[in-house]
Amino acid sequence: MLNELDISGMLELRLKHQRRNAQCESVEERLARFIKLQAASMALLRTSPKGYQNFLRRNYKSRRAEVIDGVWHPVSVDRRTPEA
Repeated sequence: MLNELDISGMLELRLKHQRRNAQCESVEERLARFIKLQAASMALLRTSPKGYQNFLRRNYKSRRAEVIDGVWHPVSVDRRTPEA
């Protein structure tokens, strides 16, 4: 079973690997890879209508906002900024 140190070490190695790869690629290459990943993701979503509906539901739920005293605030905890 993995403990927290093993997981943090694995995450650190992954970030190091990603940084090294990013330095080897030009901006155009990174953008081309991003576009390819986006296209593959959308193709995968299109294969499952139910999966696509679940994706949209989660996406819209995380983007909900409400107005408090004339100011828009995200409802989702993931999008809130820490209040000072």
